[in-house]
Amino acid sequence: MHDIHRSQTLDVRLPATSRQAPPIQLSHLSFIAQFTTDVQHVRGPANVVADALSRSDAVSVVSLDYSALAQSQENDAELRELLEQSSSLHLQQVAVPRTNIKLYCHVKTPRPRTFITAPIRHQAFDSLHGLSHPGTKASARLVSERFAWPHLQKGCYAWARTCQQCHELRSPCTLLLRQETLAHHELVSSRSTSISLVLFHLQGPTGSA
Repeated sequence: MHDIHRSQTLDVRLPATSRQAPPIQLSHLSFIAQFTTDVQHVRGPANVVADALSRSDAVSVVSLDYSALAQSQENDAELRELLEQSSSLHLQQVAVPRTNIKLYCHVKTPRPRTFITAPIRHQAFDSLHGLSHPGTKASARLVSERFAWPHLQKGCYAWARTCQQCHELRSPCTLLLRQETLAHHELVSSRSTSISLVLFHLQGPTGSA
């Protein structure tokens, strides 16, 4: 129940059990209660946002070092063979915007796709696959739209199938728990969870002339 008094203070009645909480927790609850009284506990495996934010290393996006990639391309024997022999990859040097770096890219597509050398391929895969952990085909398509190397799809399929986080996200236990949580939230949102009562205090002029 939301009860707005004439002093314009918000009086929110939380469950009586919250009175036994430590002062700092009561302070947090008091602040939250100014916006909603629908306070629910979500179990750890189902609390995707809090679980992800509590592990910064798990949500960090892997970025490529273009300087290191350019150096790796200069010393890469496989790239030299592809440049000397005919292949399905049409490789030319393309300047990286706002830098003095030039990288070999596959240029027979509307968007040049950077050639990734063998030591950096897994890192390039992780930089895209780690964003949302899609399936094997979606991961290969995502990588092939930006990068190029021989047998790219085969390598992406293998890495996606062995991704530990993908197995955890798609485990039967995790999927069942998420379905139960979603059903619970849909049930709660379909009900009226709060009643607002607004009291207006009308006060006329006091005293006499």
